[in-house]
Amino acid sequence: MIQSTGNPAIRQVDNYLNPAGQGDWARDMAAPKVMTYQGAIINTAILLGLTVGTAGVLWTFAADAWLGLLAGGGIVGLLLALVIIFKPTLSPFLAPIYAIAEGAFVAGASFMWASIAADRQVASSGGGGAMAQLDTTLITQAAGLTFAIAAVMLGLYATRIIRATPLVMRMILVATGGVMLFALANILTGLFMDKPLVSWDGGPLSIAISAVIVGIAAFNLIIDFKIVEDGVANKAPKWMEWYAGFALLVTIVWLYVSILRLLAMLRGGE
Repeated sequence: MIQSTGNPAIRQVDNYLNPAGQGDWARDMAAPKVMTYQGAIINTAILLGLTVGTAGVLWTFAADAWLGLLAGGGIVGLLLALVIIFKPTLSPFLAPIYAIAEGAFVAGASFMWASIAADRQVASSGGGGAMAQLDTTLITQAAGLTFAIAAVMLGLYATRIIRATPLVMRMILVATGGVMLFALANILTGLFMDKPLVSWDGGPLSIAISAVIVGIAAFNLIIDFKIVEDGVANKAPKWMEWYAGFALLVTIVWLYVSILRLLAMLRGGE
């Protein structure tokens, strides 16, 4: 069972992962279908496919509409995520829509950071007013690293090299909360002051902070794996497979964008 925490996503699904005296558990147990590893893997693959497919289709329009894709996909995705977190039984219906919104967000973020990396390469090479050439290998590298890190974290979790103990879970959640507060403060200072707390300019501080964020995002996969393991062990209702896929997608997209930003700063940084 996932220990009780202040994380709303975990607190909401904990009722379904722990059968003892919880709500409608008797009704759910009477249902013929329960959560399985295979179902969780299939649904995660479906959601990832929707995100990647949507990003690929919308990439065609990214040059002219990257900001709209980034903002629109981000806002819609955030609203859907909040609904799913506080009403997880809706995940079979809303998680696919969330995946499509994330595809738009990924397309916009990918174009933005690839463009920034290209501009910095031109500037660092003394190209002056030369036209920046968009290099999509940055996107491929970020995607490859994302899935490689996810595979490594799964291996570490499966072999119990990293254990999802209450202390580890609390440490991950505290670190994640710190990142969220930092991101909010950075946005607010950027809007209402001369400059944000940290400008993603490729300097040593921004690179160090980005690397830490990548690490925290990677460790959030431990929480997602724990949700799947506890759900299967306790015969959670079938819809939990979609919630598990949603949780994994949230972390994978965060990890991808964080890696993409770090690579963009390392390539031709100031």
